[in-house]
Amino acid sequence: MGRRVIVSSLANSGKELPSKITKISAREFQLQPTSSTRGFPFQEGEGIRVSFTENWVLYCWDGIVDKIYGQENQTATLYLSAVGAAVHRRRSPRTKVSIPISFIIFDAAEMEIISDQVIESTIIDIGFNGLSFKRELPFNVGDQLQLTIQIPNQPVNAMGWVVRCDQSKDIVAVEFLQPREEEQKRLMRFLVDQQEK
Repeated sequence: MGRRVIVSSLANSGKELPSKITKISAREFQLQPTSSTRGFPFQEGEGIRVSFTENWVLYCWDGIVDKIYGQENQTATLYLSAVGAAVHRRRSPRTKVSIPISFIIFDAAEMEIISDQVIESTIIDIGFNGLSFKRELPFNVGDQLQLTIQIPNQPVNAMGWVVRCDQSKDIVAVEFLQPREEEQKRLMRFLVDQQEK
């Protein structure tokens, strides 16, 4: 109860929503969006994946949207159709860069920093699995962010979670949470270009 998760469509790779579990039973979740999105952007009967990270492990469950209801369709019940899976994440080498990043904080230990407001910063280094940037807010390990990485030509969008806070240097390290395939490809091309310079 209260856990923040990402709900993504199994059919449409561009559709995902930060949400909060409001009720749970043996085979069902009840969820509400944590962002200001009006209504639940999935259809009844649509296949979805629910995922979250904890202690360097990505947890995923597949399911089906059972019901959407409530004021402005802000609540959904999901029927779980598959047993959950856990994937241990690996670290990857980082490339030093100085490029802009913007993000929205959709889950945090310090509740007052959760907001739909877009925050801007500068990336210090980046790799295939994550990045670090200059810290200006009281982040904690486990905080979750919706990221836009301003690489040349086309930005890369990804969900991420804070895995390290270096308070002495004001640096936050973020691990990506299950980026979409097209975003992974754009990021990989950018990293290859940086290594060739």
